[in-house]
Amino acid sequence: MDDETVPPKLASLEFHTRFMPRLIWDRLRHRKRAGSTFVSSAFLEGMIGLTICLVLVALGSPSAVARGSILGWTMTILGTGGIIFLVVSSAYFQWGTRPGYENFQIGIFFFFVVLGLSGGIYAGIVRHSLLIGTFAGTAGFVVGYVTGLCFGLWMQRLGWIVGVVNIAAGFAALVLAIADAIFLCL
Repeated sequence: MDDETVPPKLASLEFHTRFMPRLIWDRLRHRKRAGSTFVSSAFLEGMIGLTICLVLVALGSPSAVARGSILGWTMTILGTGGIIFLVVSSAYFQWGTRPGYENFQIGIFFFFVVLGLSGGIYAGIVRHSLLIGTFAGTAGFVVGYVTGLCFGLWMQRLGWIVGVVNIAAGFAALVLAIADAIFLCL
C-alpha cells in the first residue's frame, strides 16, 4: 500500500470492496522493505523486559497459588508490575501519533473475524441447526469484521507492544480457525 493513498470513507462500498481487500492482501503478501535492517534498541529492550516479566510470572504464580510461597508471590507481583509498566510506557511514548492504515494490524483483525465466525458455528452446533449456525455465523462475521477494523487500526496506539499482541492474535485466529474446521467436520 502506498502511504499517500487516502482511504475512502469507512461507510462506503468502495472501502469494503476495493480498499480493504487490497489492504489485507498487501499485509499478507511478503514484501521486501527498503531501508535499514536496524531494529530500534527500545524494541529489543522492551522485548527482553517483557520476556523476563513473563518468565517471572510463569515461575512465580504456580508456587504462590499452590503453596503460598513468598518468593513466588514476589516474582508474580514483580512480573505483573513489569508487564503493566511496559504496556503503559509503550502507550505513553506512542501518545499523539495518529494510527494509519499503513500500520494496520492484520493479526488482530483476523482474530476478531474468526472469533465472530466461531460464535456462530458454536451456536449452530449447540442447537444442531444449520439455519441458526448460518445466521449466527453471518452475524458474527459482520460484528467481527467491524470490530476487527476498529481494533486493527486503533490498537496501534499501544506502541511497540502491539507487535506482540498482533502476533499472538494472529496465532490465536489460526488455532481458532483450525478448531472450527474440526468442529464442522465432526
